[in-house]
Amino acid sequence: IPLLFSLCLTFGITYFTFGTLNTMTSVLFVILFGLGIDYGVHFYARYLEKRSDGETIREALYKTYDSTGLAIMTSALTTAVALFVLVIADFRGFSEFGFISGLGISLAYLSMLFILPSIIVLFEKYQFILINTNRDLPAGKKARERFPLSRFIFIGGTLIVAVVIFHSNRLYFEYDFGKLEPEFPRFEEFRDLKGDIDRTSRRNPAYVIAETDQEVMKILQTIRNMKQSNPESTILAVEALQERFPVNPADEKRKLDAIAEIRSLLDSPFLSEEEGAYIKILRRASQVTEPLRIDDVPEFLKNRFLTRDGNIGRFVMIYPAVGLSDGRNSIAFKNEIGVIVTPDGKTYHSASTSIVAAEMLDLMRKESPYMVFATFVMIFILVYIGFRSFRWSLIAMLPLLIGLSWTFGVMILMGLSFNMYNLVVLPAILGIGNDNGVHLASRYREEGKKSMAAVLRSTGQHITIGSLTTMLGFAGLLLTGHPGLNSIGVLAVIGIGLTLFSALTYLPALVQLLEDKGWIRF
Repeated sequence: IPLLFSLCLTFGITYFTFGTLNTMTSVLFVILFGLGIDYGVHFYARYLEKRSDGETIREALYKTYDSTGLAIMTSALTTAVALFVLVIADFRGFSEFGFISGLGISLAYLSMLFILPSIIVLFEKYQFILINTNRDLPAGKKARERFPLSRFIFIGGTLIVAVVIFHSNRLYFEYDFGKLEPEFPRFEEFRDLKGDIDRTSRRNPAYVIAETDQEVMKILQTIRNMKQSNPESTILAVEALQERFPVNPADEKRKLDAIAEIRSLLDSPFLSEEEGAYIKILRRASQVTEPLRIDDVPEFLKNRFLTRDGNIGRFVMIYPAVGLSDGRNSIAFKNEIGVIVTPDGKTYHSASTSIVAAEMLDLMRKESPYMVFATFVMIFILVYIGFRSFRWSLIAMLPLLIGLSWTFGVMILMGLSFNMYNLVVLPAILGIGNDNGVHLASRYREEGKKSMAAVLRSTGQHITIGSLTTMLGFAGLLLTGHPGLNSIGVLAVIGIGLTLFSALTYLPALVQLLEDKGWIRF
């Protein structure tokens, strides 16, 4: 109930803030459902433990606040801050994802803090809550005090981290946009059918808009000079309609003279007897002796090139010489022709869907390392404030670091890559994966030495349920046919699952070794 309340409030605020959701934020409902329920799970499970020990409703609630309240607050703050860090990104997909998810986490925590206790009291009044009155171990079974195989787990886990670091160069970023977009078989069939009709090497042009015909000609010459001066130019060709439809009598005469010269060449003895298909087309086209008027062009050809008032559009088309499905080529093309400066000092900007995609990708490449680093720093600061101990902060964050490195290892083994979609989930994994270590370390400090086995039996169950619900939230993306969104679900499920696994194995093994060495301090 508190979770549903927080979700309604989150998306209500989102409506008044943004109005709409984008490709990345459209999946946040299922994600926040898995994320937000964690805090209620921890609070309610700990409350049931207190009640099962025979404490009153009031005592159980207060002691739950006192004991697990700090850990819940720390984990909620670290997750929210990790997501809010994305807000400062220029890339809209990052910034809106960070705002909505960070807001959702904050409201889920506040709902747990204020609404859940009220609901518990009401449910207790009508006896809707079942209390476990028999939590003792079976007769003859002794509680375990040591975590088994601690040395083996610690050494094995550390070796895996070392191997992943050694092979970290095998992690790569997927630049091929085509692999990140959904496939539409009917459209593929249609494209194959019409392929012979308009097949051309000139595809995916960028456009530069000018205000006058004179500006069009200056832009054309500037771009051609750029192409000639750069041996590695990404420009294939450049053209404007003003060259096909001259805008003044002098240009019309120049073009007709060029056509007349071609006509005379075709009448020469060397070519007059030629009957090839292309010669026939050229001979027929060269019979033009009068300027071609825009009214002579069929409507279906000229409509796309006309302005609203019926004039020829003043724009320049720049065709790429490289395949723009590769993000690196798109960025190179954008860098070369994104801004055009003519000799008279005027600046023009090119635009196309490929340039927009390249700009997004370029922003993500530049901002992602800073986002991840800023997220990590903020998480560590908040954990340090919660524990007030540098050593315990490191212990609490170890499951995150180890689980993250294991995640990279699985990505290398499975051939998975980072891309412009799943990069957004890295800060989320940092914030979510950190919760497990915080809860276990906090409970262990509360219980004291030789209590890790008991902590795993209670708090270990709680973090397992919390992580599994979060993984289920992201797992909804595994069912989508969109490869980019699917990759978010894959990386999130692997990352959260392995940070949970490291919290349940590596952290207890480390604590056990520190206990054996006498290096644990409270």
